[in-house]
Amino acid sequence: MAARSWGSVKTIEEAKSLIERLVMVRWQDMNRIKRNLPDAKQAEVIRYFAHILIKKRKDPPAASILIESVLVWMLHHLKEELVTVFLEEILSHERYPAMCSTLIPLLTDLSVSDREHESMIFSLGVLIGCELGVEMVKKLDLQDPAHVAAVHEISAQLLVVGNRTDLGVRLGLLHYFGALYAVSHSQAHLNSLLRRMGRTVLESLFSLLFQKKTESVALQYLLKHLPYVFSADPYVQVMVHDIFRTYLLRNPDRFLLFMKVFVKEFIGTVEDTESVKVLLQHICALFALSAEVRNKGLAREFAALLEAFRDVPGFSSRIQSLLREPEIRGPYREMCQRLEAPVGNKVALGERYYHSHKRGRKPTFNRTKQIHDVGQAAFLSGYCSMKVL
Repeated sequence: MAARSWGSVKTIEEAKSLIERLVMVRWQDMNRIKRNLPDAKQAEVIRYFAHILIKKRKDPPAASILIESVLVWMLHHLKEELVTVFLEEILSHERYPAMCSTLIPLLTDLSVSDREHESMIFSLGVLIGCELGVEMVKKLDLQDPAHVAAVHEISAQLLVVGNRTDLGVRLGLLHYFGALYAVSHSQAHLNSLLRRMGRTVLESLFSLLFQKKTESVALQYLLKHLPYVFSADPYVQVMVHDIFRTYLLRNPDRFLLFMKVFVKEFIGTVEDTESVKVLLQHICALFALSAEVRNKGLAREFAALLEAFRDVPGFSSRIQSLLREPEIRGPYREMCQRLEAPVGNKVALGERYYHSHKRGRKPTFNRTKQIHDVGQAAFLSGYCSMKVL
């Protein structure tokens, strides 16, 4: 006898029957579903949801039921495997660009029936839509005008939700538009997005970086996504310096620890020379700020960070610019001059000079657990616990 509701489902066949009959998964059903269906079976159910969604994509009411059911399921059991199988099923279709162009608007403009959990469900829909767009771009031939046109169509659809204040939505959009740097004419989208919401997103991320519960996940997100910000226009860079300045003065020891981890990762992985030059400019500005507030320890640390940029084109001219700054005097000027010295003659700047006198826990800023991009944004947005990642 077929199951009448999701609460009584115990087999894959019963679950598939309910999916075909468009019976919606309700929030209160999920505790029983998780007890009755092991993880392996849940992945198979999510794949079947995607399979039926592809068939029903031109029927908005049916598609909404399927999408909301998947999102409710994932909010209770947001494992990487479930996100992966859902995206894989859609991207395995031979006409996947057209499929994504149809499904992403359904994910990002969902009319949610569950009013109590509407914000969480909608935000996760945008996150899944952004991740689907990123994975689609990886498969495309970016020399094909038709494929590039499909990307721009999806980008225009995603920009529409950029006015939402949900942190999850904004983190998803930064993830998507940052990943499009290889697509022609996409830089304008990233600039527009960062001008509109960049300050709020970065301030939220740095605030989460300095909290014990969220610091490791915020670190993962920043290590991957902050480099995208350095490819944006000068207006955005002024905003970024403003935020760096605020958090350096507010939490100098913690901000410095982050910058050490970030610069090491950035230099080792980022190939975009222009973005590296922008980060060099930011580090120089932070060195100048340390001199302005007369903190020799911080200045020495930033001088040591600047050593990593010695092979970057324009390094010498940037140091010369620092030497012309009025606040760079006495010991701070000597630090710059040592940076200017030839490699064979320079005096080592050392590894660690700055020691905070504040007591209390110091963050390790180690990535203790790798979490996929959707999970990072969901967790940092506060509607997903680490237990379900």
